[in-house]
Formats: sequence, C-alpha cells, structure tokens
Amino acid sequence: MKFPMSKINVVITGQLKNKKNLIKTINNFYKADFINQIIISTWTEEVNKNKILFSLFKKRNIELVSEKSPNFKIPFFFQQ
Repeated sequence: MKFPMSKINVVITGQLKNKKNLIKTINNFYKADFINQIIISTWTEEVNKNKILFSLFKKRNIELVSEKSPNFKIPFFFQQ
C-alpha cells in the first residue's frame, strides 16, 4: 500500500550569516515538490539590513516572521 506524501513547511531561523548559502538553500527548497511553505524567522534588525534580499523572498511567497532582538548580555540566551 502506498500512502500519498504530505507536503511540509520549512522554517529557517537565526541571523543571516551566509547569504549565498541561504539563497542556495531556499532555491533548493523552492524547487522541491514536497514543500508547502518556506518560513524565515529572524531578528527585525536582520530584515532592515537586508531589505533587497527580503523583498526577493517576498516575491517568492516566502513567509517572514521577525521580532526585535532582545538585549541579552550572554549570547547563549539568543538561541533559547
């Protein structure tokens, strides 16, 4: 018996440390027929520094979730 494959959503989180790699990854996800939606979750400051990049993502219907970066003294807490 073969079951139909459900489509999945992909969430990419964090800072934009390697834009070329991010674009390459998103292009690969975008081509995959088993992916329903691509979502990027990052800090608002990252979006403001990369407006052109995020406008291109928006044209590809990539969902953006952003929040102002908190002010932690210990970097560990950014990952929580």
